[in-house]
Amino acid sequence: MMRPFLLGATALALTALFASAEAQTVAPFVTAAVNDAGRPVADKMRDANRKPAESIAFAGVKPGDKVVDFLAGGGYFTRLLSKVVGPQGHVYATAAAPAMAGGMAGGATGAMPMGGSMPMGGAMGQNGGMPMGGQMGAQMGNMGMADGLQAIASNPAYANVSELKQSPSKLMAPEPVDVVWTSQNYHDLHNTGGYHADDIAVLNKSVFDALKPGGVFLVSDYVAQSGSGFTQSQMLHRGDPEATKAEILKAGFVFDGESKVLAKPGDAHTMRAHEQDDQFMFRFRKPK
Repeated sequence: MMRPFLLGATALALTALFASAEAQTVAPFVTAAVNDAGRPVADKMRDANRKPAESIAFAGVKPGDKVVDFLAGGGYFTRLLSKVVGPQGHVYATAAAPAMAGGMAGGATGAMPMGGSMPMGGAMGQNGGMPMGGQMGAQMGNMGMADGLQAIASNPAYANVSELKQSPSKLMAPEPVDVVWTSQNYHDLHNTGGYHADDIAVLNKSVFDALKPGGVFLVSDYVAQSGSGFTQSQMLHRGDPEATKAEILKAGFVFDGESKVLAKPGDAHTMRAHEQDDQFMFRFRKPK
């Protein structure tokens, strides 16, 4: 019979093995994208909280892939994904259509995802910037994010990036894609202000339809208290991981894995979320 201390040592060894194996999965083309000298300093300062290399490696994005950066904000991940997929790939970065801006501006809290490099209004979302709140904050945040994506798409260094302005209620990709990526945004689709989706089931089905067979839907978001669903979305900028999973699976996806790279066990999930707080990361796959 194996002694208890040997069992414990074996478990620790296996844990270390799996941890090191996960760390070794970051491919050189992902590391090169993160280390790209052309990235804004403000983006690089956020890397410690956002773990871009590990996140992109978990999603499995590779050279030649076609990727949708859904609700891309100001393009933090758009830039990175552009360099990963390279000249043979393409990144479609979605932004709310002009018709949606008015609705976003009317949100009572000004809550909206902020994926850009500079904090500009709205909630303390992906930028971790100071909230401006209300109509003015939402308007300025929307303009800032749109300007950021437009600047990226018009920059020759990101020639493989296209901006898509469309309703958050339905994803419309110009061609079948390998990956649909969204980070820190899914809960916002449930908000009355911000990037509201009219019918979350319709949205998730549109993501499913946009993907190639075997394609990946990568979702990371701030963790809400277990069992809270999306009741804390508006106020705390959080969503229940299990509620998120349940909604997405209904569209026909299969659950394909979870990464704990953004997990923060000490987060009580009772305060408004910032980038340094607890996040989940799920990978869903469209069956072949």
